[in-house]
Amino acid sequence: MTETHRRNTVIGLLFGAIAIIFTFPVFEHPYFLGIQDWDGYLLFDALARSSWLRFGQIPLWDPYLKGGMPMLAYPESNIFSPALLVQLLVHELVAAKINITLHAFIGLGGAYALARKFKLPVQAALLSAVVYMLNSMYSLVLTAGMAWGFGVAFIPWALFFFLKAHEDCRHVVTTSAALLLMWLGGSVYPFTISLLLIGTYGVMEVVTRQETLSRTLVLLGGIYGLTFALGAFKFLPAIEFTHRYTRHSDLYAGLSVQTFLAGLLSRDQTLAAIGGFSSQPGFLSGASQGMDEIGMYVGIVPCLLFLAGMISRFRRYLVVFLCLVIFVWLSFGDRSAPLSLWHLVKAIPPYSLMRSVERFRLAVILLFAITAGGGLVAVTAMIDKRFPGKGIATGRLLVAFVLFDLLLVNGPTFKDAFPIPPLSVPENDHFVQVGGFPEYSPAGFHLDGSRDTFTSFGASYLAFQANAGSILAYESMPVPVNAVMVGDPRYRGEVYLQGAAGKADYLFWSPNRLRVRVQALSTGWLIVNQNYYPGWKARGHKTGSVGGLLAVPVDSSVQEIEFYYRPNSFVAGVVITLLTLIVVAVWFFRQRNCRCTFPGRY
Repeated sequence: MTETHRRNTVIGLLFGAIAIIFTFPVFEHPYFLGIQDWDGYLLFDALARSSWLRFGQIPLWDPYLKGGMPMLAYPESNIFSPALLVQLLVHELVAAKINITLHAFIGLGGAYALARKFKLPVQAALLSAVVYMLNSMYSLVLTAGMAWGFGVAFIPWALFFFLKAHEDCRHVVTTSAALLLMWLGGSVYPFTISLLLIGTYGVMEVVTRQETLSRTLVLLGGIYGLTFALGAFKFLPAIEFTHRYTRHSDLYAGLSVQTFLAGLLSRDQTLAAIGGFSSQPGFLSGASQGMDEIGMYVGIVPCLLFLAGMISRFRRYLVVFLCLVIFVWLSFGDRSAPLSLWHLVKAIPPYSLMRSVERFRLAVILLFAITAGGGLVAVTAMIDKRFPGKGIATGRLLVAFVLFDLLLVNGPTFKDAFPIPPLSVPENDHFVQVGGFPEYSPAGFHLDGSRDTFTSFGASYLAFQANAGSILAYESMPVPVNAVMVGDPRYRGEVYLQGAAGKADYLFWSPNRLRVRVQALSTGWLIVNQNYYPGWKARGHKTGSVGGLLAVPVDSSVQEIEFYYRPNSFVAGVVITLLTLIVVAVWFFRQRNCRCTFPGRY
């Protein structure tokens, strides 16, 4: 084993230990439920696990939410993610906690690799890694149940491979792979922010004459095009879904100077930390959202090192500084009006669907961490100059202090993530659509509809455990609900005949596939009590919509009908993805013994 391999092994073990210590509070009660958005994400996890393991199906359809809606096409679905590998092995509640630790480890490694790519020594790269991954951004986002936060771990990897692609065009593929890990994992915000980050970085390289326009266009075009082609099996259904049900937001969003400083420096990084902040509009003060959209605590020492890095490495890191200015500007969102850069960017799909612009701070903290690492190099060099031999020791002390401080301030945030004891719900012997269950917290069900910081947003996961669809589920996508809940005077069952005497019942039920026995005495309609969506088909029959429900015409000759959900957009996407994989494999094989470079660099 070479010295480099030994060093990387030690660093890997160190990052593993740090990730476990940082996230340890989530393991206090392995089967406890999570607060806020965890309910919805646990439904996704449980449905994906059930579809793959119990039914042997790709989770294309979600019958448990709002009367039925697409699953794969839902942008934040994670049915092809690294997290899924853990979910297939253990219960979804345990898997969620393991994935929090696993992705902290992945993010530490990515930030370290990126810092080394910027030619930072090991000590400074360690600082950059812990500042990026252990600031309160990751812990707050996941404490609030926003599982897209797993994608935070892959942002530095995307930028790392993008920089590697400047030297070897084969890394266009690895850059696309890093981006796809976010997209397929449902990490929509990290994915779209990473797209903008590498695009902005490339443009700034051209502006500062570090790269030619032609090389940058080819590089970015290759990355974006390959990412779309490899992920087409999800991109095409998602585009179809979001075009059909476009989410609009009038939220006045963005950081203010007050919340920017509170996020960076306040040692209170709990979800309720800024409860006393005003919601007034303005650039200087006011909070548009909660601490989970603001927090990014790093402390005073990394901020001072960041300033040292700016001063000492301004020319060397000019592109980094220009990108940093742009993403800070974007994170101020509406609050920087009338000079709001966000108002220009949000006119571009998919950013037009983006609601919480404070999340641009994901890129801000990454660039901040790299610069702080450069500042550590400058400080230790200055100390070595005045006190020979003391620089390395001082650097180690600073890294240790920052690490301890971040663990002390941000790690305990995870204590609030899963405080709810398991709740018992009666399980139906067959799937049924219900209105829903009351939201819940550590105190139990909130029958009066009240809500606090530790209350779940909806109870769809509990409905899943009860083998029931939740018509009144908490969901931000404007999906129309046509399915009818039990107890409604219009309810006629989960499958029934309309316009014809007789009866119908299920022979087999699963999320994507239904087999129905039909005993119709005349011509009429077979109705399934789920929302109709293009992509539902019936073997030998043409499906349609009756009152917004999945339906097919029947007569007395029809004895059995099999429904299956397989949208054309998914089929087309699979074809594009498979063809792209073949092309990439052949290209890689031909390039295996040579270095592939772009011509024409300055």
